[in-house]
Amino acid sequence: MVILFKSLFIILWIVLVIIFLVGVIYQILMIKNRKSGIKLFDSKILFNPFNTQFFGNKYLTDKGLYWRNKSWLFLIIFLLIIILFLMIGFLFG
Repeated sequence: MVILFKSLFIILWIVLVIIFLVGVIYQILMIKNRKSGIKLFDSKILFNPFNTQFFGNKYLTDKGLYWRNKSWLFLIIFLLIIILFLMIGFLFG
């Protein structure tokens, strides 16, 4: 039983790292697909390129909005896996 949980944790860690890296790649693609008038560090996005995640409707192209939606999906999956880690740890730890 212990071996099963250890292997489950190892698999979940690998999945968590992959989802994190894919989410970061989607964030970078989202930032690259901003509208032409928006600079990388612009006062419109409060000098933080990751704020296009929240203000995306005005500052991203359609392709940028596509990558933004994908990154939100991976963020939710990332958080669900962390919650799963906590649940397994509290139940069987």
